[in-house]
Amino acid sequence: MPTDVILLSSGIHGREIIEIIRRAGNYNLLGIIRAEETQEQTSPDGVPVLGDLSALSRFCDNALIHDNEWPRAHLDNPDISKRLITLIDPTTFVHPSAVIGRGCVIYPNCFIGAEATLGESCFMLSGAVVNHNCIVGKRVVMATGAHLAGCVRVEDTAYIGQDATVRQYLSVGQGALIGMGAVVIKSVPDNAVMGGNPAKLIRMK
Repeated sequence: MPTDVILLSSGIHGREIIEIIRRAGNYNLLGIIRAEETQEQTSPDGVPVLGDLSALSRFCDNALIHDNEWPRAHLDNPDISKRLITLIDPTTFVHPSAVIGRGCVIYPNCFIGAEATLGESCFMLSGAVVNHNCIVGKRVVMATGAHLAGCVRVEDTAYIGQDATVRQYLSVGQGALIGMGAVVIKSVPDNAVMGGNPAKLIRMK
């Protein structure tokens, strides 16, 4: 029997997540909750808009999926975080030994290798790769085509940009940002912004 879910959506990624929910086939999407007050009744994809965050009180028993634009402060609310479930597109490869935390959203054609671990509320766009023995923290974003070689550690809230690559055995610090197309060959400190090939420090946040 399909699981009834509500999508917490504040941005364009929500439209894509709707299609992943439909492709997965084992969810019944009841509707969308917006982060801010809205007069919208129906999304462009034909899904009912149930209201803003205050409307969640009417759906206290339903599972939740969130998009990448959903305010992080709301995700810290235990009444929300404990209801988050993970959504994985059917085309993604997940090794049976991998561990995926609550509330992750994983787009089509991703790869999660043997003994890899993803923390809570990670967001992986199409073609992102987490190879064997990687440890990825909470709320990490991996953009389209981002690659982690084996045994990489990524700390909480880091962002790995489109088509960026991180060499094996390195670490990416908390809150770090790896720019589009960067090739990381040295470990990255917390809150560093890196870019280029090879990647160099651009600035600290």
